[in-house]
Formats: sequence, C-alpha cells, structure tokens
Amino acid sequence: MTKRELKDMPLEPIPVPTSDKATATATNAIENVSENEPLSNSAVQAYRAWLGYYNGHLKKIRWDNQQGNASAAEVGLKEQPTLQKRTVGKMGLKGVPGLRLE
Repeated sequence: MTKRELKDMPLEPIPVPTSDKATATATNAIENVSENEPLSNSAVQAYRAWLGYYNGHLKKIRWDNQQGNASAAEVGLKEQPTLQKRTVGKMGLKGVPGLRLE
C-alpha cells in the first residue's frame, strides 16, 4: 500500500509486547518444521505461494527477485524448496540465484 491509500485511515503505532517464553517457543517450533512431514509440506506450499504473490508486487514494495529467497529459512525449511522450470520461467525468475529447479 502507498501513503496515498492509507491517508484517510487513523493509524497509530502501538508497542509490541515481548515475551522470552513466547520467543523461545516460536523459535523451537520453527527449528522443528523440517522434521514433521505434514508441517514441512505446508511450509513448502507456503513458500511457493509467498514467492508467487510477492513476485507480482516487487516494484510496490521496492524489492528485487533475490530478496524473496530468504523466506524459506524463515518458515523453518533447511533448504530452498524446488520449483518447476516452467513455473520459474512464467514468473520471470530465470537466472535468480538461490532458486532450485526440479
């Protein structure tokens, strides 16, 4: 969204509560994603969907194609999921470092 789109909305920053226990639990859960097959499959699907969605909005959020690759580790995957060559070509991501092709 741009400032123009948010101009008439009353947005105010609020402090985010912190909790060491919640942070430790979340970190532990993310570290174990790859060990749980259903959770790992969901994480792979989420990565692919995230990449596809944000690929269409790169200019708006001022990213380049390489910045999208970091999300696989953020959802707890130990390695980048593979993508079909055809999909990569249609998304305009040919030659982007870090993408693994099937």
